[in-house]
Formats: sequence, structure tokens, C-alpha cells
Amino acid sequence: MSIHYISGNDPTAVKQIAEQFGFCLVRGLFTRAEAEALENQLAAEHRARGGRLPDLYSVPSLRPLMTDTRVLGLAHALMGDDLVYYRQTNLLYEATPGDNTHKPFTDFHCDARGTPLNVHEPMQSPFEKIYPAWRFATYFRDYQNHSGGLKLAVGSHLIRYDGMRIYNDVNEVRKLEKGTVRIGNVDVEKIRQPSFELFNVPSQPGDVVIFNLRTFHSAGAVRFSARPALALLPHVERQLQISPIGAQVCAPTPPGCRNAIFFDFAKPSLDADLYIKWCALRVSTNADMLTQFSNDPSSEFQIRNDSLIVAFTLHLDAQLAARGIDTGAGNPLPPDLAAHARTLLALGRSHREFSPHHALLDAAAIAALAGQNDNRALAEVMRSVKARFAAASADLARLRERAPPQALKPMAAPAVA
Repeated sequence: MSIHYISGNDPTAVKQIAEQFGFCLVRGLFTRAEAEALENQLAAEHRARGGRLPDLYSVPSLRPLMTDTRVLGLAHALMGDDLVYYRQTNLLYEATPGDNTHKPFTDFHCDARGTPLNVHEPMQSPFEKIYPAWRFATYFRDYQNHSGGLKLAVGSHLIRYDGMRIYNDVNEVRKLEKGTVRIGNVDVEKIRQPSFELFNVPSQPGDVVIFNLRTFHSAGAVRFSARPALALLPHVERQLQISPIGAQVCAPTPPGCRNAIFFDFAKPSLDADLYIKWCALRVSTNADMLTQFSNDPSSEFQIRNDSLIVAFTLHLDAQLAARGIDTGAGNPLPPDLAAHARTLLALGRSHREFSPHHALLDAAAIAALAGQNDNRALAEVMRSVKARFAAASADLARLRERAPPQALKPMAAPAVA
């Protein structure tokens, strides 16, 4: 288990490790007691809100996690004085083990998206360039001694996307040289390994994992009892886990549920702007953000509300169509839609982007927002956002026209000597 990827709360060391390898495990940033209290608060919010949670910033009792000076100190070390938060968070909670625990997302992937030509295109930045967005994750279970944690590809944040995506292509994986791996007293043959190193993060409650959004990763890593530092490609680990020797060589998942909290920060920049817009223009949107989001100002970082602007626009458009309301005819909006319209206009008037590419609000919408006629402003904002959403859908269709890599299919089980 390499110590090269692990640090304490030392911003200089964390920056050095994260920029070199694409991630850093920060040991004990929070105490075990703090971690336990945080999970208890997450459980309480989950119960109080019926299991439907908005973004992290919009939950006052959980917000201190991201505004804690220990976290912000690391974020500033990685990204400088100016930080942007764009509501990209995940509050994973289950009271009893369910799909989140038993079916984690094990596909090998990276999150960075968006180019000037196509908002859905994977980012292909130069090798020497550090992508300006990082994810912070804290897990509430022990993954140092158990399976189920995070897997990362060391240094993959400096490898072009096309050089990594092949490991989700069964035909490309079959080209890798086969080898024999000894796990305890068992020799497992026909194991295919890539040339780069894989790392199963040995996080424990209170730790924080920071990884670059260009770093390839997957959930549900398998830890091998007799070789805890061994990490294999995700689908190879899954095959071993379900094979006849799985119970013998694979550590079990920890007791309890796979509960965790994730949140992103970025440095205001072109690449961050493209990713923020991709997040907003995806089809999936957390509908709870419409009623539960907090627009409290932040003194610690800038907040981008692209996802809210798109969500409110699409919701209003659908509701107007369903109720047969023609705003162009001067018809007043029902109280609930009028409130949403006011929120959308307020979000539009405070909206700022970092690049002109894939703009949510075009020149006409911005001009209308600067005027006094709210009806015209609302019409222009909705027109502009819907046009951008349609363009993004066309971008996605064009991307899908290209031949995607063949999805991984079950391969022959590894042979046991």
C-alpha cells in the first residue's frame, strides 16, 4: 500500500501529491467523532426530507463540511484564492443496505467533459495541464480493511481520455498481456493488467479523498485479504469476486451501508466553465433543487447556478405547456409558477460565465434581464436556455454517432492454478 499517495493535513504536501498522481488521501482531516456526527446528521436530514436531498450547500446542517477551514485550506492550495462551487454534490445515504451499497458504479471512468465544439465531448487537455476541478469525498466506512471503496488510476489525470477509455473496451483489454497473480496461496492465471498503476484507496472514517475530475476511477474496489495493496482492473476484480475462489481471496465489504458525501470545487477558467455547463445540460437534474435549494450568498467561494437555471426553465416550460398558458398573450401566471419565474429571473440576473462557449444566456436574454420588463426578460431567458438545451442534445446525438467502444461483457473466468 503506497504511502506516496497519502498525507496528513498539510496543504503543500497534498497539492504536490495530488498534482503528481491525480489524487491524494488526506488522513484524519476530521476526527472519528466528527465523522460519526456528520453521518448522524446526514441520516437525520435524510429522514426529515423523506430521502430527497438537494445539494450540499443547500443543507445548512451539512454545509459546514465544505466551508470548514481545513477543507478550504486544501482547496485553496490546489486551485488558488478564487473557488467556484457549482452544486455538483452527492449525499449518499441508506439506512439499510440497498442498491447504493450492493450496486456501486464500477465502470472505469472520468468525469471531465466539455470542449468548445461539443459540450458533451470528453476533455482532452494537454498532458502537462492540471484540470482545474477537484472532487472531495468522505466515506463513513472502513475501506482500508474491506472491499467496496474507491479505485483510482495513478497519473491518469495527465493521460488523454482516448488513452484510458480503451480499458472499458473488452476487445482492447483482451490485447493486454496475460499474467499470473499470486493471492495468498492461490495462483490466479490469465490476469490482464494495464501498464499504469491502480490504487484501491484505503480510506477510513474521518479521511478525505481528493481527486481530479480527469482522474479515471470506479467505485466498489475489491480488496484482497492476503494482498491488500493489490489492485486490478474493475471488471477483473468483479470476476474474481464472483468466482469459486471469491470468498477465499476477497475481503468482504464493511458492515453497514456505503454512505458518503461528495462535493466539487473548481478554479474559474475555461475548462471549469465547460464542465459546469455540461453538468447543467445533462438530462438528469435533481428536481429537489427547485424547492429546497439555498441561494444564501457565500463569502468563501463563488456559486454558479447553471443547473438551477436549466432546471427552472425546463420545469416552467413543461408546466406552461401542460396548463395551456400562453405567456405571450399577457396571461398572468398561477402563484406557484410566478414564484418559480421570479426565482429564475433572479438567478439569471446574477449569472456569470467564464467563457462564451455554449452560453446559457445569449446577448438578447442578457439585454432583456437588464431592462424593467419582467415578462419580456422571462421569455428571453427561457428561449435562450431552451435553445442551448436543444443544441446540447444535438451535441450528444453527434457524439453517439461515432462508434463507441464495445461495452465490457463477461469474459472467461480467471484460471486458478
